[in-house]
Amino acid sequence: MDSKELRNNSEFLNDPLEGMVKVLDLMHYGDEKVKKVCLLSIATAWLPSKYHISCAITGPTMTGKTNLLHALFDLTPRSRMLDGVILLRMSPMSLFYDAVNKGEKIEKDDVKKYVFNVGRFIIFLGDFALFYREWNRGLRPKEWFRYLFSAEDKRILCHGRKTQYCIKGRPVFVSTLLDEDIRFLKGQELGRLLMAWVDNRTLKDEVKLAMFIRDLLSSSKQREQFKDSARLVRSFLGLLPIVKSVELSHDAIEPLEEFIASISNKGDTEVTALRLASLSASYELLNYTANLIRERKEVPEKLDKLEVTGESVRYVWNTARDIITIRSKP
Repeated sequence: MDSKELRNNSEFLNDPLEGMVKVLDLMHYGDEKVKKVCLLSIATAWLPSKYHISCAITGPTMTGKTNLLHALFDLTPRSRMLDGVILLRMSPMSLFYDAVNKGEKIEKDDVKKYVFNVGRFIIFLGDFALFYREWNRGLRPKEWFRYLFSAEDKRILCHGRKTQYCIKGRPVFVSTLLDEDIRFLKGQELGRLLMAWVDNRTLKDEVKLAMFIRDLLSSSKQREQFKDSARLVRSFLGLLPIVKSVELSHDAIEPLEEFIASISNKGDTEVTALRLASLSASYELLNYTANLIRERKEVPEKLDKLEVTGESVRYVWNTARDIITIRSKP
């Protein structure tokens, strides 16, 4: 499917984020805010690394976290996904050794170096806590783990001497995380990991029963509809240009400063500002790309500068303020 087919879907192009949410609705009931935040998080992978924000679908057991994770996986272009699968485990060395097959080979002064730009990828994890435990054994693995969530754009981390396996960039992680496992996280990974709570305990019993029955009896027609719609979303996301730089327009700076000043925990202002700016840029990119397709203009492979408007900042804040501003269970 290319941009010509996408042009025929004017409803989707008029509001691509809402269009993607409707596709997810075919497989996961409710949690609109969580869906939007995770979709915007995925789209940050097309922004510079320092704007990459990961998303953890969080909540108690039996609330549909894994179901939503799989639906998001089906909407993501395989070309942007590490290994094209949902990973259950990832050892501290796996990304480094991926550099041999996926990285750039550089030889200088008798040193062979493989440099893998992991910042180009979205990594789907079955359980973020398992991933964290694998990387939290020993001082060096801890350092490597922190690196994946740092704000430094240009630093390269290498392992080995004569033959060096190196990674650069910051991937975007999408995963599930149980409530009780949040205690494992702190510092940078908490700041750059949005925790989007899925919790159906507040729903009425009859609504939960209807959701359960719908999931059991989901028709082959509905599954085919999701499959076709997911293909459209993957095509759209696959057309997003790689953004080289992000700039806030003059009308975006004022609302961003106003919103940040309104949060109660002043110690979280930098984290909140980064999250809001990143997701606003992601939302801007989705609409920018949709507008070009709708106007029958060519979408560039790379975009030198993406200008974020005040409208995007206000939309993201009004949509996801409670997720953006928290770093613990609500």
